[in-house]
Amino acid sequence: MPTQPTDIIEPLSLATQRRTLSGQLPVAELPRLVPLLRAESGDVAFELDFDKDPVGAPFVKGTVRAVVTLQCQRCMQEMVCPITANINLGIVRNREAVGQLSSELDPLMLSDGDVSAASIVEDELILALPIVAMHEVADCPRGDLAENEGDSMSGSERKKPFAALADLMNQDKP
Repeated sequence: MPTQPTDIIEPLSLATQRRTLSGQLPVAELPRLVPLLRAESGDVAFELDFDKDPVGAPFVKGTVRAVVTLQCQRCMQEMVCPITANINLGIVRNREAVGQLSSELDPLMLSDGDVSAASIVEDELILALPIVAMHEVADCPRGDLAENEGDSMSGSERKKPFAALADLMNQDKP
């Protein structure tokens, strides 16, 4: 019977067997990701390749692809955001082993409880979300305002917050 993304997996065993897990998972089934989105529609496609490096250290590499709906922080409207995340995780049992990982690998700590393919996928999607979601200026319904915010007034009409300070400094001079 094939493994479902929400099933608990044994990453060390999968690495020893050089197994690949792939499939799709509904965005709505990712409880830590959903609150960060404007809509919970769509699917996440993933591929996780478990293996060991030449010295026998287990790792998982792969990709996660999804199209999520975020809220643009410029116009506050929905924004469709395609996400592709590369997964490069070293499988470790304790904090001491983290220091021995290659610099290109992030740790997948097994001592923190059960691991499912869905939790690995969800972690990587959360990390791949933009820090501040915004449409491109040309695509944003309010992009014309953001682009021209400072240009609507001429130089003499703009408020100059330190003008009063300059006046005070000039008054004290003889």
